[in-house]
Amino acid sequence: MGGGSAEFTSAEGGGACRPHQEGARTPSGQSDRRSGLPGSLPLTLAAALISTPPLALYTALLLARWLPVSEEARAALGLLLPLPLYVVFACVVMRLRAGPAWATCVLLGLAVAVAVAAGG
Repeated sequence: MGGGSAEFTSAEGGGACRPHQEGARTPSGQSDRRSGLPGSLPLTLAAALISTPPLALYTALLLARWLPVSEEARAALGLLLPLPLYVVFACVVMRLRAGPAWATCVLLGLAVAVAVAAGG
């Protein structure tokens, strides 16, 4: 009868009503689905923007050097692959939390840099 604004749902079994509860919310009002530390977004964003361009460039150089294609195709791969690879790597890194994002970029970057250096 009153003008209460709480939603109630029927509990299973007893027919009693209890208040409807939404998912956990952070103080800023956003749901905490990433389970990351509060403030890990700037670190993850920095990892995506700073460390993925060299990773994309080294990967494109690696592919251009080792794929069995003509010189013209290698030049095209070396020029055209870094941007799409950067987008893919940045999207993958943004899905991670800050610590694993930086670790992933550093480890993959080292592996690709060693492969490029060893191939020459």
